[in-house]
Amino acid sequence: MLQGRQNAVGLTAMASQRPTSALTALSSRTLTTSHAWHNSHPTPAPSHTHHNAAGVRTADARKEMVEITFTDGSSSFFPYCWLRDNCQCPQCFDSDALCRKLTLEDWQHSDCPTSVQDLWSTEMELPRMDYNGVMHGDKELLDFLVTLEKKGVVVLTDAPREPEAVLTIIKSIGYVKPTHYGTNYPIRSKASASSLAYTDQRLGMHNDLPYFQYVPGIIFLHCITQFEGKGGENDLADGFHVADYLKQFHPKEYHILTNTPVYFWDKGVAQVKQETTEYHKIVNIPIIV
Repeated sequence: MLQGRQNAVGLTAMASQRPTSALTALSSRTLTTSHAWHNSHPTPAPSHTHHNAAGVRTADARKEMVEITFTDGSSSFFPYCWLRDNCQCPQCFDSDALCRKLTLEDWQHSDCPTSVQDLWSTEMELPRMDYNGVMHGDKELLDFLVTLEKKGVVVLTDAPREPEAVLTIIKSIGYVKPTHYGTNYPIRSKASASSLAYTDQRLGMHNDLPYFQYVPGIIFLHCITQFEGKGGENDLADGFHVADYLKQFHPKEYHILTNTPVYFWDKGVAQVKQETTEYHKIVNIPIIV
């Protein structure tokens, strides 16, 4: 199922690349396991020093933002988009209702980007960042999140081998969503497995958990020990790129895939303790939504 932009962060490898320890982030645009679920929020204010009484000394217009220097000597950067969205003048804001009056149709559409997401194919080099840098630096964390939104996948290198490392970074950006597999579960080959993921069989391109009405926004894959021998790679593809290609060159098939509901289901025995051990998840939606 091609659905939205399912981000993934994990410790993993792509194709024949084999990291000793890494964290790969995959968005819902990829076809691809702790799960991080996140919500969309209104645009937050820039994360800088809060100014109560200081006035504005200078305003320096840059390419993408304005640098404001205050009378107390401090300064902050404000994106033009944020300034427009948060204008407090009487034409844009109702001071009694504490509510903006500006609507999206009032925006200058020609000056707004149509998309921040980059479509990619086999030539794309996987973005790589340092796990500790992302965990301890605000700029590095922002770069990680922006890259994840743009590309749909990020590999974090030199991550700790402890299983809790993946939960630590998830909790720094959102919330962990438990499933019938648990919150943080190992992927190992075993007998009588309820999923091909727990066997030595090669997996085709797929999205995880498509049988949920609300699929995870980010999937984390943590490579703690690389499999020795043939196999053990993760193949990734850009689901948005696939959908865009179908829309352009195979419009009839694209229409079918976006308008014909099919069943996605999973049945088995839960790996975590819950009210019932057996589960049968099912949802009826188009392949591309």
